[in-house]
Amino acid sequence: MSQTTTRAFRERTLSRRAIEEFARSHYRYWAGEGRLNAIYPNGDGKRDIPDFTISFPEWVWRYYRVTGDRQTLETAAPIVWAIATYGQRHVDDETGLVTNQSPIVSGRSTSPFASSAFCWVAS
Repeated sequence: MSQTTTRAFRERTLSRRAIEEFARSHYRYWAGEGRLNAIYPNGDGKRDIPDFTISFPEWVWRYYRVTGDRQTLETAAPIVWAIATYGQRHVDDETGLVTNQSPIVSGRSTSPFASSAFCWVAS
């Protein structure tokens, strides 16, 4: 269920299922926003972390490169595009860095997210 197990141990099924589950979280909670749940499925409802969302396209691509599983790649492609659009919406015109992301949503509450791995703000 990770890049390491997929490559080192030739694990395929769990990684494919995990990609499919996170894709379902996108369609269930985030289709209009280009996000994914950070944990899914679970009973938390909407729960995203922007740096997890933004890492999904690379995970899908690495999975495809190792497995050649074109069906999973094609299933994930619209979500990868939505995530790219989500990230692009937060690019600062002056610095070219991704900043000021949408707030984390966890269950029914939201909180600002200022320390994402894809948020490098000049200090």
